[in-house]
Amino acid sequence: MENTLKHKDVLLTVNKSEYVYGDIVVITQDTYFKTPLIKRVIAVGGQTVDINYDTNTVYVDGVAL
Repeated sequence: MENTLKHKDVLLTVNKSEYVYGDIVVITQDTYFKTPLIKRVIAVGGQTVDINYDTNTVYVDGVAL
């Protein structure tokens, strides 16, 4: 799998109740978003996410991504 999605890539989606690191999530809600939001899971329940805005670094459980 590529590190990122590119313009005109096709994404097949399925409904899931549990997510793991690396999964791609598509959020659609006509009330708030005109187009779907597509994000990758970087942490799951029980993990800690910190963002250093000065260095633009994201940490999961103290480890920089």
